[in-house]
Amino acid sequence: MEKGKKTFVEWISEHQREILLGGTIVLTAGSVVALIAALSNVKPAKYSMEWIRSLSPEEWKIEREIVRKQYCSPPNKIEGARLQQLLWCFDSVKREMEPPIVGPIYTRAREHGWNLYKPD
Repeated sequence: MEKGKKTFVEWISEHQREILLGGTIVLTAGSVVALIAALSNVKPAKYSMEWIRSLSPEEWKIEREIVRKQYCSPPNKIEGARLQQLLWCFDSVKREMEPPIVGPIYTRAREHGWNLYKPD
């Protein structure tokens, strides 16, 4: 063998640290890319605010009706309170979806009091 040439095994033994460090970096980068890809496809949990916001108006009606029926006959008070809060979440999302009311909003109040008859 010539004087300046080294065998592959000798070169590997001299560059052990660099090879291990490079392999570790490649594996770590691959793991990070795989983790990001996996997390980007995660759907929101059912009945979370993000999930409710992602529903179409038709789906919103169906899902809210399911929750409303469960709320009408809860197995216990704690479950009833949880379902009531869930209905409030559905309603707040509905208010976000509807266009804002423009113009005067009339109430039952009259100039002389509430619900008083005023002849024309």
